[in-house]
Amino acid sequence: MTVWFDNKPQTESFVDTKAVAEWSPTLGSLRAFLSVAEHRNWEAVAKELKIDATTAAKQVAKLEGWLHQPLFWQSVPIEMNAAVADTFIPAAINVLQSMQKYCLDYTSKNSKFWKLSFSDLSLFLEFSRSINNNRMRASYKNSTLIEEGRSEISIRRLVKKIELAFGVYKVNSFISGRSLQKLTDDGERFSQELDRSLALLNSFRADISRDVLGPHSKARDF
Repeated sequence: MTVWFDNKPQTESFVDTKAVAEWSPTLGSLRAFLSVAEHRNWEAVAKELKIDATTAAKQVAKLEGWLHQPLFWQSVPIEMNAAVADTFIPAAINVLQSMQKYCLDYTSKNSKFWKLSFSDLSLFLEFSRSINNNRMRASYKNSTLIEEGRSEISIRRLVKKIELAFGVYKVNSFISGRSLQKLTDDGERFSQELDRSLALLNSFRADISRDVLGPHSKARDF
């Protein structure tokens, strides 16, 4: 898988989840971006999100690196790069609202929801697709992610991480079954909403990449 950071391609293995987490924006990145767009002041952003200003700035920086475009200019008060930020605001709001519908508690300061990366969500979506495509033998062992280099235990951990972050672990799980896995009704609905949300983000990113890098450029997915 080729990922992008600071506009330079870097190849990482699917197994190296720590490396992926370091470059991939999170749902918290979207929240930080929207807060900066509203307040135009890092201290106000830190107060609203209950995190320090440096952390908020790093979250926005990851988003900018992923988009290959600055969202804000370094000024006081903070000035938006209107050509990008204005059009990204509705997309960010749309995605967060869609994801929040399935989270039991995203208001807590320590909520794991905001730490979920785009790559986590993308991998979970790929796993849910493999379940739907192989209903008669759907399992962790038969997942397409196994073929791409991930271990069974890493997939189980990913599913648990997603379900814990959304507060549904052992309450109303997205994935059920022992020997054969299947999507629950909530899991099916969540998977469809996640598919639409990630497609929206990728579509925006691809459009921005073409504008910046030229008509023949190709933006990488998560």
